[in-house]
Amino acid sequence: MHSVSFSKTVQSFKTSGRTIDPLGLCKVDLGIVDKTYEYRIHGLIEVDVFNSWGESYPAHYKKFHVLERKLKYFMKSDYNTVYGYEDVDGGYPYITCTFNKFHNQMCCTTRENIEKCHFLYGVTEMWMPAINAKDRVVRCPLDENVFWFGVS
Repeated sequence: MHSVSFSKTVQSFKTSGRTIDPLGLCKVDLGIVDKTYEYRIHGLIEVDVFNSWGESYPAHYKKFHVLERKLKYFMKSDYNTVYGYEDVDGGYPYITCTFNKFHNQMCCTTRENIEKCHFLYGVTEMWMPAINAKDRVVRCPLDENVFWFGVS
């Protein structure tokens, strides 16, 4: 992972109700970028809201889900590698964060944990009531590799 100082800018703009992100519209949500060097991306951050999570995390949820379609943001592919700047494995440093519906609690995990879970457990197709359709997810255990904020 590339080290980035706090003076780097977190790129997150809101215009016309849409999030403009470092890889283009409707892709990853945030990026830590260096504006001095042509908006060089140092890392990517996916942000979601889990509306079923109110004051406390739902007890029947035992895994942290990462949508399979999000893997392209950090796994080596033509989609995300920049010649001469990608890390040794390809892609960018990455974290994914999920907020509760009140936006006062958050859990997140890292690229490294997602890759480990992808290797160990693969991808699972699951019914997603919120979208009334099936989707494919990497399921990560709620262990020491999932970080919690605002949760007592």
